[in-house]
Amino acid sequence: MASVGFCDLLKLESVRLTERPDGECSITVHAAGGKYPELIETIPYGRNLIEMAAALYCRTAGLSGEIDFTIEKNIPSGAGLGGGSTDAAAALRLLNQRLGRVSEPDLRALAAQLGADVPFCLNGGAAICEGIGDIIEPLVGRVTRHLVIANDGIHVNTAAAYASLHRGQSYPVDRDALNRKRARIIEDFANGNLRNLTSIRKNDFEAPVFAEHPRIEHINAMMAAHRPEFAAMTGSGSSIIGVFESESDARSAHEALQCEVKHCILTALL
Repeated sequence: MASVGFCDLLKLESVRLTERPDGECSITVHAAGGKYPELIETIPYGRNLIEMAAALYCRTAGLSGEIDFTIEKNIPSGAGLGGGSTDAAAALRLLNQRLGRVSEPDLRALAAQLGADVPFCLNGGAAICEGIGDIIEPLVGRVTRHLVIANDGIHVNTAAAYASLHRGQSYPVDRDALNRKRARIIEDFANGNLRNLTSIRKNDFEAPVFAEHPRIEHINAMMAAHRPEFAAMTGSGSSIIGVFESESDARSAHEALQCEVKHCILTALL
């Protein structure tokens, strides 16, 4: 997993809390611009991950009262870009910076309760993530890459995508093979040789999602035609990313694809 230079902007506007064991809080999240402010207004109360993160923090800290956030929403929903997860992590960080009621290990534990991607999003950077997202090994190295993210507004149901893999609790794992991949990722990332990783790059979700949504497969093919180091679907979809060593190549791909898809973003690894 890796952070990129494309984000929402979450602000903690006000906190009015008192000590109370029940930890009951009224939490508001107001849209304050961005590309997709309407996404915030359509989420039922209590289902927004920002609200869920703040409520969980209050219960853990034994605080009750009112919390107000504003957000500039730029990351589309259902795009496999971790928009909700990063917002939840930001809410935890903002509250703990203001209140300091939870230790760092406990903050990571809260993040894990909110979603598989949230623990990584607490610190960002680049890391190998395993388990249910709670086993995080930061990658050392400074890799400069330019990214094109293409999304055509297709929503992929994450639960259905996982079910399509037909994997139960007893799914066999070749631990030796994983360890070899881990060592290769660590070495190549440290040396900045992302192109060396293309032979082991694989997203198991691509086959079932491409079969269900041929348009996403077509966007992947369009991205690959611009010769990135690799093109891939993000997570369970639906965005396609192209990773480019050259900024000019990334710009060329972006110019071509933005005429073909609803959302096309030019950004970079952080």
